[in-house]
Amino acid sequence: MNTSFFKNVKKSLKYWYVPMMSGILLIALGTFVLFTPVGSFKVLAALFSFTIMLTGLIETYFAYINRENLENWGSFFAGGIFNTIIGSRDLFSFQYEIFMHIKWLYLKSKSLL
Repeated sequence: MNTSFFKNVKKSLKYWYVPMMSGILLIALGTFVLFTPVGSFKVLAALFSFTIMLTGLIETYFAYINRENLENWGSFFAGGIFNTIIGSRDLFSFQYEIFMHIKWLYLKSKSLL
């Protein structure tokens, strides 16, 4: 491969390792899920939602820092915001669902007494 391309990218992009950290985070989460039998789908959904939200924040940060060096930094920025919104929505709807289950269990226990 042409090593001058990689040298130019490394020199021109600040914080080039930020997307790499995002990828490593996703690989680690995937490996954890693969080798750890988790009994609940909700736990996996919360983990993935949090990971998607964190990845979106990292992508947004990367695009903002490199806005002068990247030709189409807006697409990276918009993609990061989109991932942050989707991850947040899923994570907080998950929290609302747990609250509703706890409320239902409380009301059910009150009716049994």
